[in-house]
Amino acid sequence: MLADEPTGNLDSARSHEIMHLLTRLNKEQGLTVVLVTHENDIAEYAHRRLEFKDGKIIGEIDVKHCA
Repeated sequence: MLADEPTGNLDSARSHEIMHLLTRLNKEQGLTVVLVTHENDIAEYAHRRLEFKDGKIIGEIDVKHCA
């Protein structure tokens, strides 16, 4: 699933509901989720994070667990 700012226009509670749903789909169904966000609290749900600046990768975090 490709998701570009899926929580961008939502309040915090709804944003976290959506992220819990995506996390569950990943764990239970094996769904790969590629998500773009500017929100650090949303990015923390990811197993792997890439940070971009001016179209280039400037950082990578490989997280062993999911929030």
